[in-house]
Amino acid sequence: MIDFSKPVRFRGIHAAYAQYLSTERGQKRIGGVNVFSRIMDAYMVSILVGLKYNRTAPVDDSELYAKDIFGNQKEYGDKKISSSDINSETIHANQTQLNYIYRVVMLNENVRGLSDEEKITNAFKSENNPKKIEENIELMKSFARGGLEILYERFQGISNDEEEVIRLQLELFDDLSGMTNDDTDDEDFHQIDEKTLF
Repeated sequence: MIDFSKPVRFRGIHAAYAQYLSTERGQKRIGGVNVFSRIMDAYMVSILVGLKYNRTAPVDDSELYAKDIFGNQKEYGDKKISSSDINSETIHANQTQLNYIYRVVMLNENVRGLSDEEKITNAFKSENNPKKIEENIELMKSFARGGLEILYERFQGISNDEEEVIRLQLELFDDLSGMTNDDTDDEDFHQIDEKTLF
């Protein structure tokens, strides 16, 4: 098992997207859609979204203002976007899920043009190679940044109505799983609450 213990930091536009999509310590953020209860959840899901759509993104170190991204001067004023950090304790507490996601990414990524044998080696035999693990985790973070961009595009501009958010979450999960709307029953939708999803 890989020891995930280093903190994760989103900066620039990706910090803004992570904040827009997540609550802050369980409280709804002003102007955000609050799809995820923690930035940690946004991080894990965004890795898989980036992988699914084969979208990576470089680190963005821009200094940004919320009004420039979200376009609402009245609501945001001159609020600068701060980094979105996930501390090492939270990362470590979620290492079982991160190890699973790591293996899924290593087996399915097509960014580096690796052979199937190299992908298997990365997924299951790289634990004693710190340099390789660091490269692979950086690829996961790159997929996370790309996934945050996709998630922001999907949830941008929607109201903070819980039913609308849940409907879009279910559509996202259907996309990720390959299911179609015909595979689900509308009656089931009303029996699912947000806590069930995250």
